[in-house]
Amino acid sequence: ALATLEAGDGMEIVGPLGNTFVLRPEFKRIMVVARGVGLATMAPLLKAAAQSGIAITAVMSARAPKDLMRDEFLRGVDADVHCVFDTEASSSVENVEALVRRLFDCEHHDAVYTCGSHRLLMLLQRVLQDVPAMLGEVAMEQRMACGMGVCLSCVRLFDDEGDKQFLRVCREGPVFSIRHVV
Repeated sequence: ALATLEAGDGMEIVGPLGNTFVLRPEFKRIMVVARGVGLATMAPLLKAAAQSGIAITAVMSARAPKDLMRDEFLRGVDADVHCVFDTEASSSVENVEALVRRLFDCEHHDAVYTCGSHRLLMLLQRVLQDVPAMLGEVAMEQRMACGMGVCLSCVRLFDDEGDKQFLRVCREGPVFSIRHVV
């Protein structure tokens, strides 16, 4: 339908729905941990952080170096980049967890963000148990039938200190606390 529009044509849309990452002005350094197409979701966050003078540590994961999209992801943003790949076995959960812990030990980070990969989400949940004051957020990827919160096809279970509830990724998300995802 979009392809049939001519310049100047109008259309009706619903939006914006959902929320976005929290990026506080007092942050000095953040970390993003992303894999594959999840990198695209993180790109606007990197740009906003860089424009705010916030230092960035990026842990980027892909099947192989040719799949990384490093230049497209960073687009002129200065970051301390660490790349891991399946082809080199450096992207195993154990290796990435050790890398993230080492980076946290070497320098203070105010927040960590991720998107998409369930194994990276679970890895960060474990790491954040040892860093209770750090903000951790994930942009959830979920199939959505209506995208407006009516159909409930995108619900996920969350646990906020014992308060378990199903939330809609399209409406209450797509960004949630890493700690609350079940």
